Amino acid sequence: MVVGLTGCAAQQPSTEPLAPPPPAEPPAAALPESTEEVPAEPPPPPELTAEQKLERYKECWAAFNAKDSTKVAACYAENATFELVDGGDAALAGRSAILQNDLEPPFAAFPDASAESLLTLQNGDRIASLAFMRGTHQGTLKTSRGELAPTNKKIALTVGHVVELAGGSVQRHLEYADQRTVLVQLGVLQGTARKPVEPPAGERPVVVASNADTEKANVETFQKLTAAFNAHDAAAFEALLADDVVLSEASAAADRVGRKEVLKGQKEIWQGMSDSKIEHTSVWGAGDYVVATGTFTGTNDGPLPSWKVWNKTGKPVTLGLLEIAKLEGGKVKQHWVFTNGLAFAQQLGILPPEKKPAAAKSAPAATPAQPMSDVSSATGTQSQAPKVAPPAAPPRPAAQ
Repeated sequence: MVVGLTGCAAQQPSTEPLAPPPPAEPPAAALPESTEEVPAEPPPPPELTAEQKLERYKECWAAFNAKDSTKVAACYAENATFELVDGGDAALAGRSAILQNDLEPPFAAFPDASAESLLTLQNGDRIASLAFMRGTHQGTLKTSRGELAPTNKKIALTVGHVVELAGGSVQRHLEYADQRTVLVQLGVLQGTARKPVEPPAGERPVVVASNADTEKANVETFQKLTAAFNAHDAAAFEALLADDVVLSEASAAADRVGRKEVLKGQKEIWQGMSDSKIEHTSVWGAGDYVVATGTFTGTNDGPLPSWKVWNKTGKPVTLGLLEIAKLEGGKVKQHWVFTNGLAFAQQLGILPPEKKPAAAKSAPAATPAQPMSDVSSATGTQSQAPKVAPPAAPPRPAAQ
């Protein structure tokens, strides 16, 4: 009831004065501006000229011939990669790995190693070269299946190099060497290969791309040659060859000279691998030359007389490929082709079988057994090394 009565009574306005509002917070004082200057980002190093890049290239070759592996390693960027194409090992990553695994072991195996640039081509940050490598096998050569004792035999062969530069240092290095030729020259693999003879004296061209129309035309002509190869079109292929064209295949024992002879070799490939084709990932020109890298693929479904394959193996092949061509008058005048013949033979399963050593005769205990690479006194024949383990690459210059 009390509640009800008070609820019915009229409310009177309060006569008490309102409380004053709380005082406002004073505004925060502004912070003084910093007088310290933020350091500016250092400017990027100036782009090297073509001449400077080539001079750097020469310096790296000189370091190689001086056996200065540390200086050669300095030609590479800290995070550079190196790959011996189809060499059986993964690409090396990092300057230190390249030094320890690509430079120092070959220098130990071939103490007198030297190299000579036969051809150098440059287009922007890309350099391709043909290098003639030579040396005497005087130290232990490491392979993926063990170590090869010194044979004291000489090797000499032309090796292809393709490098990509970044800031004047090598960022990526691809080397194309025929390991089968190395093994044959060292006498640990049966077969025929190029002899370790010096290249003929003559010009050693150094060519810088100018982006001229003739370079673009040469690239287009070379692409037509590749298209004719992939189509197995003999007439179209032959039409793009000079009469005196020279085909130098790293895995072959000798060059093919003349249009008819070159075409004969191409027809053998088409007949022995009816699905053979080439796919390029990079094609560029420099003066009269064209450089192309990519892959060769095919299935062996016919004879390959040059490889002594008389019956098809039915096996597929995939090989890394470097091609360098010189063009003249819209036709291919000279053509260098680099694939790894050892990888080709391994993929086809046509490497010579392991030759078992003759049974040892009774001998005084003090007489040491002969190593496999020695001439057997019992048979007069040379025992073969185990089934062609891919060797470490022959000594190479850093991709300068």
